[in-house]
Amino acid sequence: MVRLLQIVIEDIHWCDDTSLEFLLHFARRIASRNAPQPVLLLLTYRSDEVHPALQHFLAELDRARLATELNLGRLAAVEVGEMIRAIFS
Repeated sequence: MVRLLQIVIEDIHWCDDTSLEFLLHFARRIASRNAPQPVLLLLTYRSDEVHPALQHFLAELDRARLATELNLGRLAAVEVGEMIRAIFS
């Protein structure tokens, strides 16, 4: 049975250049046929905080067809309240 490894890294808009270089190398590695098992690499960032290094990183992912981008809208105040109540109840 093949198991999927899921790796979630949030807020990559805070990453430095070296971290983004590592993530690009890692994404290329896990996309290769030599990867030991399937990996889902889920990265999050704020679209209003894209700095030049992150913009370059995202362009490289796109150019190599290593990513699918999903744009998520902001939660409404009511939805934030519901989420907080669900977390703390």
